[in-house]
Amino acid sequence: MTDIDNPFLHLADMDKAMDYLAKREQKVAPKVTQLMAADPKLPYISAYVMAGDLVRADEVFDLLREGKVNWADAQMMTGSYGRMDLRARAYEAGLISESEAIEGLCHAWSGSDPDDTDPRFLALWKLAYKANRYRTLRDTKGTVIPSVPGSGDLVRIYRGQDEGAPFGIAWSLSKVTATKFATGAATRQTARDGVVYEASVERGDILGYCTGRGEQEVIVDPLNLHSVRMV
Repeated sequence: MTDIDNPFLHLADMDKAMDYLAKREQKVAPKVTQLMAADPKLPYISAYVMAGDLVRADEVFDLLREGKVNWADAQMMTGSYGRMDLRARAYEAGLISESEAIEGLCHAWSGSDPDDTDPRFLALWKLAYKANRYRTLRDTKGTVIPSVPGSGDLVRIYRGQDEGAPFGIAWSLSKVTATKFATGAATRQTARDGVVYEASVERGDILGYCTGRGEQEVIVDPLNLHSVRMV
């Protein structure tokens, strides 16, 4: 374990610990400002936690690049909001292979809280979908994705978000789940005042179906959505 893993490992060296915290705060503060500027509804505490995860991802990326940690440990050392960012950056920098970048993507996604409008994440899902012979990735074998009655091979999906905001890649089969996100589940809020969108997507266009968090989450390219409407 390095000092960056646990700056308080040697509590006698308080000067070192305080110096670490001061330097880390200098990195976190600008990211908090950026996050809140991009999303004025974002609570400060949520922005602070998210910013801390991104700073941690920066730190772990450097350790990975320097060969001080392996990929498995790097993922474990990164907070949930920064995990997919680390994965995308590590792949783009050639620090991990394509197979490592897409391995266990459903499980990794369920263990993260990423900005799902980031095009890098859609690119990773498309790579994984292609590697899976253009079949939907699943974290549980045998799961069935229901079709809309009387609509052939279309699947009805929902998404909760701010009205008019760009669509991300994460949707759900459950309107209840989407409603939770509309009211702030993604940013640890309880009254965000968002809206729920309903859409349909061809079964063959569903990149992933992730059930790890009980959200019946489907991953889709927003360009493949049909009949989008607010409900």
